[in-house]
Amino acid sequence: MQSIDSCQSLTICVCIPTRLTNIDYTYEALLSVASQTHLPDEVILVLSGRSRDGLSQDQERLHHRLSSLDTDFLKTIRYEYYEKSGLGAARNYGCDITRCSITIYGDDDDLWDKDRVLTIKKICSASSSPTLVRHGFSYFWSSPSLSFYKRRLLVRSTSSSTEFDGMTLFKAGVSNYLGGGSSFAGHTEIFRVLRFSEELRFCEDWDFWLRALISGIRLTYTPYSLVAYREHSSRMTSYFQHSLVTELRLRFQYILSHASLSLGLFLGIIKTCLTFVPKVMLALFISGSNGRNKSQVSNYL
Repeated sequence: MQSIDSCQSLTICVCIPTRLTNIDYTYEALLSVASQTHLPDEVILVLSGRSRDGLSQDQERLHHRLSSLDTDFLKTIRYEYYEKSGLGAARNYGCDITRCSITIYGDDDDLWDKDRVLTIKKICSASSSPTLVRHGFSYFWSSPSLSFYKRRLLVRSTSSSTEFDGMTLFKAGVSNYLGGGSSFAGHTEIFRVLRFSEELRFCEDWDFWLRALISGIRLTYTPYSLVAYREHSSRMTSYFQHSLVTELRLRFQYILSHASLSLGLFLGIIKTCLTFVPKVMLALFISGSNGRNKSQVSNYL
């Protein structure tokens, strides 16, 4: 086990890819990072997916919004423009340029529990070898006033912190047991070796977790909801058809190449078809109706 001094020596990088398309959401996300009980050593905003001029203008607007925050926190923020688009590419770039020993990823519209950084640092420092960390997460609808602190756990567990075992492979196949990009964290060296896919436009987070499980990399899970995922119409409805197709393709791909996942992934396909497809059909019907607000679609997803 690592010593207390070793825990103190661990440095934390927060990496948030963003297109800066909603300054208010990104500001709220960074406000929750600035409110951590243990502040990160570095915050990297990877700006991509738009022209440099457009991103620069919105970066100035965001920086102005943040000017009232603590000066020491503002000094940790790095704005890094990256020409290649895609979440996988942006996450890889952020990991490549940080000098910190631990990297915590987030979406640009998440809200963080105040102890997220501290909890992840404690888990990593207690691990005898480099580890990935997976934690619970919750949802809220658009406005943070709807209470992030409900902490509805999406993954049930009876233990406070546990390493993944063979059953996790089965559960990961049946559903998105591991969650998405809102709960990526761990030793930076792992992310540099086990890269995010830059070819997948959708489900690159789910693909990463499955490859991590299969590779035998150490993973630690804690059930506490340390981040809240923002539900809003533009995010939930824009690409859900493509996401569904990509997820099913990935399931078939892993069924053919990894016997340990085959049963779980096969049952997952059945579960996806029985649960998600009807919701997609209903969402398409609602979004296709004249005069309907797109936000209604998200109520069914």
